[in-house]
Amino acid sequence: MVDRSLYPADLAHMFAKRSGQSYRPSNGTEGEIFIENWCGDCAMSETCTIVAFTMSLTESHPDYPREWMYGDDGQPKCTAHRTVDQETGTVRCDKTMDLFGAPA
Repeated sequence: MVDRSLYPADLAHMFAKRSGQSYRPSNGTEGEIFIENWCGDCAMSETCTIVAFTMSLTESHPDYPREWMYGDDGQPKCTAHRTVDQETGTVRCDKTMDLFGAPA
């Protein structure tokens, strides 16, 4: 499993109370790190509009993407992230266990 942590553990612990709330990078550097961690290997990256909407809308806007949120561990995450199986080229959800092969 890929470590997509953005924050050190002690800082993430402080954000755990925001679990389920929208995430918005606090500055450009944090945004770049988040995008590298989540969008860099995402199968949806070529058709995804989430980055554009998060950069152009405020969190209070009704169209602000809810896919970027704080997880239970306080780490920001993208719930729309999908990986590409390197052998088959198929897109699979990294939250769904593999029923026929090795654990995801």
